[in-house]
Amino acid sequence: WEALAHPGMVRDRLDLHARMVAGLDAGTPGRRGLVVTVDDEDLDAWVMVLNEMRLVIGSRLEVTEDTVWSADDLHGPDGPAIAAYEWLGVVQTELVEALLGSLPD
Repeated sequence: WEALAHPGMVRDRLDLHARMVAGLDAGTPGRRGLVVTVDDEDLDAWVMVLNEMRLVIGSRLEVTEDTVWSADDLHGPDGPAIAAYEWLGVVQTELVEALLGSLPD
């Protein structure tokens, strides 16, 4: 099964990542950073890629349901990873809310 399914799964994931990178490349500089427009077609791809990124970072940080970070953690060696994990969560939440809002009733 792995020999048959794995190449297709990898190709699908790489396609999702490529769609996200294309969206980032099409972004324009804004006052507070890059302004990126995500259309309904790419929304699923963005949500899935952000989820994968959070899973990777969360695994490295050994995140559990009970994980709570202190200010000291943010200034420690894992601070940048923690900040990225949290920021990705905010962006992912906004995209999921947009996705739910775009679904037909």
